[in-house]
Amino acid sequence: MSKTPVRLRSLFATLSGLAFAAALFVPSLAHAGEGKHKGKRADKMCEQISCTDRQQSEVSTIFSEMHTDIKVDRKALRELRKALATEWAKDRPDARKLASLADKVAAHERNVADRRMEAMLELHTILTPEQRSRVAKHMAEGKRHHGEKGPDKQGKKAKQGKKAKKAKQGKKAKRAA
Repeated sequence: MSKTPVRLRSLFATLSGLAFAAALFVPSLAHAGEGKHKGKRADKMCEQISCTDRQQSEVSTIFSEMHTDIKVDRKALRELRKALATEWAKDRPDARKLASLADKVAAHERNVADRRMEAMLELHTILTPEQRSRVAKHMAEGKRHHGEKGPDKQGKKAKQGKKAKKAKQGKKAKRAA
């Protein structure tokens, strides 16, 4: 048996589990300008805040440069998450290895977040006070990204579940009558 006190091992296991879960399931900040949405996010933002043609061009450049800058981190995050999943799937995962991988994930996510902040500051310099106010309002409202689900945005299965529940309730009401 290990000489490590039970409480310390329990705390370490809990923290490792939380770090692992966060690394796999918390949405990454690394999706700006990615895949089929490349370029569309800048267009959508400019449409929402009424950018001039010059601003549109500058916003697109900022998003594109940010995308290029975080590409290495995004690739590393994908690989690290696969390694985390592989280690987690083992009968006896190595807690130290999981913690190390989770720390690496956190470091890459920090790099992405830092680059995002730089891009936000660059955007701040080219937008008017009214446009910045609109962006700030959007940020404060915590608009969800495409595909995320919450109380105000539910997926197809949740909607189907509600229909089935209503149908059951309707059948019960008919039987009771």
